[in-house]
Amino acid sequence: MKKLQYLLIAVLICVITGIYNTANAYSYAAIEEYNKGIDYSQKGEYDLAIDSFLKSVTLDPSFVDSYYNLGSVYEYIGELENAIISFEKLLSKKPKDYESSYKLATLCAKNNNYEKSLKYINIIPEDNKFYPEAQALYKEIFEQAKALQGKKNTAQAKPIQTTLLKNFQGPTGIAKDSNNNLYVASYSTNTIWTILANGKRQKFVEGSPLNGPIGLVCDRRNNLYSANYVSGEILKISPLGVVTSLMKNIQNPYYLYIDGANILHISEQGTGSIIKVDLNKN
Repeated sequence: MKKLQYLLIAVLICVITGIYNTANAYSYAAIEEYNKGIDYSQKGEYDLAIDSFLKSVTLDPSFVDSYYNLGSVYEYIGELENAIISFEKLLSKKPKDYESSYKLATLCAKNNNYEKSLKYINIIPEDNKFYPEAQALYKEIFEQAKALQGKKNTAQAKPIQTTLLKNFQGPTGIAKDSNNNLYVASYSTNTIWTILANGKRQKFVEGSPLNGPIGLVCDRRNNLYSANYVSGEILKISPLGVVTSLMKNIQNPYYLYIDGANILHISEQGTGSIIKVDLNKN
């Protein structure tokens, strides 16, 4: 009985405020969720408010007031992309809602999407009360764009360069394991070095069976794989430094890559091919 009374009161409020009308009557369930969203917003419970407004528009996709309040909550908590989407859906239901057009222009400008902002500014007719504010925003956008262009013309970004370690002989492949240990292959000396997380360098593997190591990559278990360019072989090296042969008779293997499915990809320079190996089976 209390639920029914609450719903009737909600409908009465909507009639008074213009939310509910006979030409476009929103469903009772959607109105109920809308009112929950308003209550949650006033209490500062924004996640619950968003859930209620989303339920409201799911129950009745024509409920433009729910879209407006949903977008307003998203804007308040700083989720500009979601706010823009909400107001765009509102505008698709009510194209001549120029308040929402101005709102979208403002949100897009805040989100640095000036082209989209200008699009919504241009929707607003001269005789609309939001036209002066929209034109002020228009000028502001062009001033900001001009200032940004000036900065680009006077300043060039410079890459930050730091030398980690020196004096490697013929460094080629680089790989990193989950413990932040860095591995560096030395082609000319048939050596793989480890740079520990503390910055200390030490030899990891040296000499045979390394033979022209180039590509390096680590798998999810911190096994290291090395592409022997000269001998045409892929080596698997355990975290303890135990070396085994994974594949042979590859013509000049070069780069190595392991994807999220634990598949090893090998670029075979000698044949211009890519070889795939399922490491789950090895």
